[in-house]
Amino acid sequence: MKTSPAVFRVMVFRVIVFRVMAALASLTWLSPVAASADTTSQVAPNVLCANQDGSTPPAARVTACSTLLREPDLGPDLESTLLTNRAWAFSLLGKMGYARADYERAIALTPDSHVAHNELALFYLRLGQFDKAIAEYEVALRLRPGAAYSLYGEGIAYIRKGDQTRGDDNLAKARLADSNVDRVFESIGVRP
Repeated sequence: MKTSPAVFRVMVFRVIVFRVMAALASLTWLSPVAASADTTSQVAPNVLCANQDGSTPPAARVTACSTLLREPDLGPDLESTLLTNRAWAFSLLGKMGYARADYERAIALTPDSHVAHNELALFYLRLGQFDKAIAEYEVALRLRPGAAYSLYGEGIAYIRKGDQTRGDDNLAKARLADSNVDRVFESIGVRP
């Protein structure tokens, strides 16, 4: 599947934001914003919604993504990305019904999106709904064969279901595809 220009712009924007934030991190003591207890109100919604490093409080991320979702003519790819970002924040707030609804709406908008299916699979994995997680990971892997994060998540689901051999096989394939996959999953509190 070819990445649309809108999704590509969001991905590029994320990379730029993270690099700029990292570069400025050592300079925050110079800024009057750094002294403020709540700096999220001074940051653009697109930055807060796209921020995946954990520094944006989930409630602020929900608000930012909701603000962006009110924009007209987003197009299905960008709307799907915003919905998956907001869904993750909802799940961190324990609002699982809202999270599931956003993930399902994202998939309805972009049924061929590997990312949307992978995110919903991770959601089910974190809920302990391993059969649903495996089913969504299978869709994600049909859309993007060999995707490291899908293989890894599915491997964890198989292990938690008691199929250690199949799970270990998927984890090994994932690690060959991306040596950072263990670290990424550990950073969100998901371990085999």
